[in-house]
Amino acid sequence: MGDSNLSSIFSYIAEGLRERQIAFLSRCETGEDSPLDRRLRTFQGPVFVSNGLSVDDWTRLIRNGIADAVAFGGNYIATPDLSDSIAAGMTFNTPNPPPFCPGNNQNAAAGYTNYPVCSITL
Repeated sequence: MGDSNLSSIFSYIAEGLRERQIAFLSRCETGEDSPLDRRLRTFQGPVFVSNGLSVDDWTRLIRNGIADAVAFGGNYIATPDLSDSIAAGMTFNTPNPPPFCPGNNQNAAAGYTNYPVCSITL
């Protein structure tokens, strides 16, 4: 998304969402520190982050007060034991999004239920 003054626009949006008492704000992240981070906190409700972040990114965003929670989405589908993998310091499986919502002619297991699990038992 682009604009000549993203900071001003997102501040305005965050304040408007707060005034309307929206339950939460969900944002897609790039993993980089953004000047919009503090501006979006004017929303004052729970903020979720998602979209291809690393465990270090998630930790940093929560620790720095930028986010309150993380949505795992495709990472959880691709790594069915994601919490064990995080605890063991394992890498995540690479998601294969096209079969997440298979059509009539697709194998529902391919890319959705056939991912390997962490080999370490915690």
